[in-house]
Amino acid sequence: PTVNGGVNDKQAFGTFGNAALPGCTAITVNPNFPGNGPPTFPPPGQGAGGATGCYGPDSFAEEYVSEGTFPAFSDLDSWGAGARISWSLGGGVTLRSLTGYRGLDMWNSRDADNTPANILQIQIAVESEQLSQELQLSGFGLDDRLHWQTGLYLVRETGYYLGAVTLPTGAFDSHWDLVNSSAAGFAQATADVTAALSLTVGARYTRDRKTVTPDVYAVGDASQGRGSIHEPTWPLAEGIFRAATGPMNPGDRILANKEFGKDFDALTVMANLSHRLNDNTIAYAGFAEGFKSGGFDARVPSPPPGYEPNSPDAPPTDYEPETVASYEIGLKSSTGDGRLRLNVALFRADYEDLQVVIRESINPITVNGGSADLQGAEVEAAWIPAGGWDIAASVGVLSAEYESLSAAVLENRNPLQPDFELTKTPGFNHSVRIGRRFHAGGLPVTPRIHWTYTASQYHDPVNTPQLFQEGYHLLHATISLATVDGRWEVVSAFRNLTDERYLLTGTSAWGTAAAYLEQVYGRPFEWSVALRRTW
Repeated sequence: PTVNGGVNDKQAFGTFGNAALPGCTAITVNPNFPGNGPPTFPPPGQGAGGATGCYGPDSFAEEYVSEGTFPAFSDLDSWGAGARISWSLGGGVTLRSLTGYRGLDMWNSRDADNTPANILQIQIAVESEQLSQELQLSGFGLDDRLHWQTGLYLVRETGYYLGAVTLPTGAFDSHWDLVNSSAAGFAQATADVTAALSLTVGARYTRDRKTVTPDVYAVGDASQGRGSIHEPTWPLAEGIFRAATGPMNPGDRILANKEFGKDFDALTVMANLSHRLNDNTIAYAGFAEGFKSGGFDARVPSPPPGYEPNSPDAPPTDYEPETVASYEIGLKSSTGDGRLRLNVALFRADYEDLQVVIRESINPITVNGGSADLQGAEVEAAWIPAGGWDIAASVGVLSAEYESLSAAVLENRNPLQPDFELTKTPGFNHSVRIGRRFHAGGLPVTPRIHWTYTASQYHDPVNTPQLFQEGYHLLHATISLATVDGRWEVVSAFRNLTDERYLLTGTSAWGTAAAYLEQVYGRPFEWSVALRRTW
């Protein structure tokens, strides 16, 4: 489960939430708020001071224990279908059609602060349908020295999003109708320049259209939020949601209830040069461009700056596409008998308009944070020393840093700094896997052991100390027993054998009014047994 990593009791919702707890007497709120004067807090910057019955920066139950009292559940149903048809048109030309459909229903509820206090609770429901169609035309030419492919790709997604948020100062609902579409045309060709040298080039043009129709409005007091377990927030605040713009009455809209749309397009190219040095070694160099579409933010707790509630034009916040130019050189080699394989790669990626999730207010929003460079190296090896053995290892090093930061993150309430580490970019990792297949009682048995190490990393852009994870090791093992014909197999798996406690991810609103810090730990030691049948 998600757990409480601490409460910033010096921020508004941390103070409000503590004040409403019967056992927390260190913080009080003027009972006539907001009708007569502001809340009564302790001296500025003092908070609850770690008082008994209150929640503060050092409040922490256990890695796998949440003290939240708001309903916590997650239900997701997904389904899909696909069809692939291929026609041979003669002359080495083939036409392929790939059709796909996917549907999804999701409903979840969480107590974001993971405490009994009313700080932030959320219920989310999502419905989505997606239909895609791709046509590929491929063939050979120049006496089979040229392989080419071209095609079209279309996808359309319709969906609905509901986010119901309960805060100490009230509740609001966020309804969104979504329609996203994308169309792309692409072409790629590989030419054998010589017997040892081949060149691949390709290009893709993508055009995206994203539209949203928001219906975001105040619901009322915290007791009126969906799934709420709270009493009216304050005696004179019933029926009022206090946004940044001031009190709002139930039904007051935060954004204009109309359609907003944005178009994005990009032309991306790639090239790869491959040279066979000998029968067992290939050297290559590649370049590729990438494009990540922009969009809208669906979590908006108050009207945007310059707009009042019920404004007919108040727009949602949006963000622009992210682009990357990546470079890679490497070697792929193996011995003649295939018992030893070694791959080495050096890479670099230059990101522009990097999409970063920050918190200007209580809500996370996506902004274009600037540019960043990632560079590193990877080595992979696989070895079969004798029949039945399987040994593999990999090592990776990574250097990631911001090259420049935009005003959106530098002038934010919780600003990024140029020397901050990028989210989830450990500087080193390695993996070792050893397995051996043998027979027992005439049946094949395969035990395997897998050891990994991941270096230290931050789990959020602003490098919150409570979301920093030191380097950690994980040890896993499996053992499988199969029938001689391989149709039946029993696999026992043992994960995290050393019961390592490590932070998997997290989210922080520490420097905002929301005041909470949420942590998610990796699963402790666990085991499973699976029965497989192959036809």
